[in-house]
Amino acid sequence: MGTNALRPAHALVAAGFIMVLVATVGWFFVVETNDPLWRQFLSTVAPPVAYGLIGWAWWQWSGFARAHPAALDVFRRSSRAMAAASLLLSVIYFDSLYRMVRFHLDHPGTYAHFRSGVATNAGQALGFCLAALGFWLASSGPRRAPDAHADRAPNDEVSVGAGVE
Repeated sequence: MGTNALRPAHALVAAGFIMVLVATVGWFFVVETNDPLWRQFLSTVAPPVAYGLIGWAWWQWSGFARAHPAALDVFRRSSRAMAAASLLLSVIYFDSLYRMVRFHLDHPGTYAHFRSGVATNAGQALGFCLAALGFWLASSGPRRAPDAHADRAPNDEVSVGAGVE
């Protein structure tokens, strides 16, 4: 499974992170709080942005790792770890959404931006679910990378740097 086979996984991961980012920015502008701006940024924007940077790092080496047999197992494990982390983050945002709805039902009319809050929490939760699906899809390819030296006889020696440009 080469880089082209990763396109659906990359598309899901990208769509998920874009959804999380849009929802996070929406939350940042909707929430009314007395906290200073830097604290709002740290608690609202920094975690999804940091996780997005981790996802970008995964993306950068995914094509290389899928093409090299020595890195394929590590790629599969790291992709599944990223899927698990994304799913766990979605659970956190779904829980926040649930608590927001429960509070609104128990105290109607006390939260001025209820609909915006629901939309942003749902967007973040669903975005992390999409990213989790993309990471899992990327990890479910073949167990071995294509052998670059398949045309060689079994006893032919291959130098360590062969085929590397």
